[in-house]
Amino acid sequence: MGAGSAGADRIEQKETGNCLLTRKAKHQMKSVRLPRIIDLLQRVGCTAPEVAAKVYCTERSAQILITRMRQQGVVHIQEWRRSGNVWVAVYRHGIGTDAAKPKPLTAQERLKRWRAKESLDDHAFRMAKERAKKWKIKRDPLVAALFGEANG
Repeated sequence: MGAGSAGADRIEQKETGNCLLTRKAKHQMKSVRLPRIIDLLQRVGCTAPEVAAKVYCTERSAQILITRMRQQGVVHIQEWRRSGNVWVAVYRHGIGTDAAKPKPLTAQERLKRWRAKESLDDHAFRMAKERAKKWKIKRDPLVAALFGEANG
């Protein structure tokens, strides 16, 4: 390959409609899901797994398309929602500023939340274990008489 072909192999992105095409891959098909994702995010804010379920695609491809739209400035993070123990971004179509991600709970806050959910029996059991840790074990007098005092 000569020096002239190096320019032809260079990848350049051009925006054509709803799909980014490269010079190298002009035969690349337009995304069929992208208009559906845009329509969905214009109507209601969704997380990436919700988008994947409603548009019938994998979570990874939905995340890739959403990330591409975020880089273009078309989609922003509307809010953060808890999904189990993890904060998940809720995306919305349109120009806007990203919502700030909530800070994680400190160890003390997590402990306080866990103890609030604790039942009365579990609390009593935990307190008994804490008291048992403070006990000083006494030597049996018969064993002390037979073998002598412990040197320790």
